[in-house]
Formats: sequence, structure tokens, C-alpha cells
Amino acid sequence: MFGVSERDAKGGPLEAYLDAFHPDDLATVHANIADSLATGKPYQYQFRLRHRDGAIRHIHGRGKIDVDANGKPAWTPGVVLDITQQKLAEEARLRTEFQFRTIIDSNVLRPRHQRIQESPGGPQGKRNPVPHIGGKHAATGLDGQ
Repeated sequence: MFGVSERDAKGGPLEAYLDAFHPDDLATVHANIADSLATGKPYQYQFRLRHRDGAIRHIHGRGKIDVDANGKPAWTPGVVLDITQQKLAEEARLRTEFQFRTIIDSNVLRPRHQRIQESPGGPQGKRNPVPHIGGKHAATGLDGQ
């Protein structure tokens, strides 16, 4: 995922990994690493990686930094998950939601109001309980009153 050599993958320097990070994410990654080193707390963050072919992958990383007897970083066990498809789906959902809200806010889709009335004459002059909708009898669909 990071494009590092097998040797670096088995304990190489942090810099070997940092080369793969998107330049816009490096400051945040460095800050998260510094925070984890200072507090001893596990890290968890999202960032982007640049692949050799130019593709950008969204990654969720979490783990901890183990230190040696002298307090220096020795090992960083953790996991990295490729969440690119999740990010793309979220972006698509946001675009669709924005488009939907734009349509609704522009009143392109307006509620259609129809007149509903009772028929004035049923059997023996009583009011017919079947309503007319827009001038048509609701039960029969025929024009009439």
C-alpha cells in the first residue's frame, strides 16, 4: 500500500513511509505522530496516499508507537485500511443530497393541491359520502357533481 521495500516494511525508517503520503496531509500526519509520541496514546487518523501510478487512495490508520528501554520509538504496530470506496460513496451521497436540496429549495417540485368535495346529491337527496377530486367522482372517475 505504501510502496516501500520489503526491508523497510520489516522495520525501516518512518521516512520510507512518509514519501507515499499526500503532501497536503503531511502536516496532520506529523502532528498525530508527535501527539502519540508525547502522550503514549494510540493514534487514529485518516489520510491520503499517492500510488506510483498517480492514483490517490484514502486510508484510515490506527495503532500505537512502542518505545524501547530508552524511550525511543522502536515499533509501530497497527493497521491501515483502504477506505477509498467508502469516501467515494460518501462524496456521491453528498452530491446527490446537494442536488436534491437545490431542487426542493428552488420550488421546481411544488405540491399539487386538488379540490376535494362531497357530491351534493346521493340517494333520496342525501349527500353522497364519496368525494369528488378535481371535478371527477373519486369512485367512478366520471365527470359530474
